[in-house]
Amino acid sequence: IILPSISQNVLWKRALGEKILYSAPTVENHLLYVSSERKIYVLNPDNGKLVKTFSITGIIRNTPLITDNKLFVPIIFGKFFAIDRISKKTLWTFYLRSEFMASPAEIDDSLLLNSADGILFRINKKDGKILWKVNLKREIYNKALVKDNAIYIGDIGGNFYKISARGKIMCKISTGSSGMTEAVSQGNKIYFASWKKLYAVSAENCKILWKKKFRETIIPSPVVNRDNILVGTGSSLASLDRQSKKVKWEYRTNGRIVSSPVIYSNKVFFTSSDGFLYVLTLGPGSLLWKDKLSGPSYSRPLIYKNTVIVSDMKGNVRCFALNKD
Repeated sequence: IILPSISQNVLWKRALGEKILYSAPTVENHLLYVSSERKIYVLNPDNGKLVKTFSITGIIRNTPLITDNKLFVPIIFGKFFAIDRISKKTLWTFYLRSEFMASPAEIDDSLLLNSADGILFRINKKDGKILWKVNLKREIYNKALVKDNAIYIGDIGGNFYKISARGKIMCKISTGSSGMTEAVSQGNKIYFASWKKLYAVSAENCKILWKKKFRETIIPSPVVNRDNILVGTGSSLASLDRQSKKVKWEYRTNGRIVSSPVIYSNKVFFTSSDGFLYVLTLGPGSLLWKDKLSGPSYSRPLIYKNTVIVSDMKGNVRCFALNKD
């Protein structure tokens, strides 16, 4: 079956000329921010025109945080910049002997940073000074989840923690597996994956409520809504019924799924290392359309004003118009 491409619905395309790693496009104050390895590009999301650029000393792997008219930018090799969004001046720099491997998380007027040497930092957003730090002793590769003033995070050894806003470990579980995705929450449950297993745990005491094993490794964080849990496992995207935990459907691509999908208007949008943007129906998981990008994509699509914006590793950004249902 030849499915329609929506290339005719491409509103705009921009070639940045630099590799994009895992950083996802984001919109703040009606401006689109796209990070290549060494620059942050600010575009008009309506037409893709360049507004300005930020040159960064170091390699950007993960998505910067944009808030309070500032850019908070993690650099792989141990630097973290706070940059004024208007003047482009560097306000302060936080240094590590290790590597930053995840995006920062916000908690009140501060930031949570985690490092490859297993230390979780809480720092002041204003000046970058350390408020506290806790050593989890294993590499932390994922962004912390903040829920009800508590912090949830896992390490590469398969250990999952709930930490108080003051830096005290409140509970811990071990999955017995290696690796850990970013955690997400829905109601009073926390969801994450370690190696080939998806877990649901209690937000109160970390107790494992249930777990489900898949055939292949789960790399991206799950996506959970009222009725569904979407899981990227190897080259496939699977949808589970949130109540029964049964797999409703599974869609296989020709590459690996590295970034989380996005649910919008009863559709599922996701990319794969095979270089395609895929759009499925949320219910039965049927393919509505797919479109060939310029290369593999390891970053999450962005939905903005009934468009989907997606980047690929070769440094191209595309904006597709979506049909109004």
